[in-house]
Amino acid sequence: NSSVDGDTCTVVFYFRISPQTLRDLQEKPSKDWSAALRLLAEWCRVAPEDPTFRGRFKCMGFIDDIEKFVPSLATNYNGKPVLIKKTGTMYREDKLIEMDVNVHRFSFICRKILVGMKDKFKDMTFKVGFTIEGRDESELPEILLGCANINGINSEQGLDLHAHSHSSAEGAAAATSG
Repeated sequence: NSSVDGDTCTVVFYFRISPQTLRDLQEKPSKDWSAALRLLAEWCRVAPEDPTFRGRFKCMGFIDDIEKFVPSLATNYNGKPVLIKKTGTMYREDKLIEMDVNVHRFSFICRKILVGMKDKFKDMTFKVGFTIEGRDESELPEILLGCANINGINSEQGLDLHAHSHSSAEGAAAATSG
């Protein structure tokens, strides 16, 4: 099915720039920034209008003891970075950047594996990290922009957003199903 919409579970991550990074951006000349900070600043400036540059947003996911939950073929992909290209949508406001990743746009095999694991999510520990892909020496080393450890996702206990206003602040921060 090539649909890009349907029932789903949403996990929302909020990251705030660190005070040190903010000081570096405000007080240091850009030539003195780290390679990763220069790349992040460039991505924030260019990515909203340039889908190719936006596609350098990288997600890394790792599931502890994955062999307990999925077929052996899928274990080979555990911890492998994934560039979020056509599956990502970016929104930018004054002091906020939002990157949405639509799993309905993932490849068929990836979606199939995820659906097969859905009932096991509550027993899994996920590690997730995000970065911007460095493509040449001047953009390396890459650093994590944000990361999270998730101990079990029980989509049956999520907040059904269809029953709540879409502007509800409490709904925006919940793992949801619907």
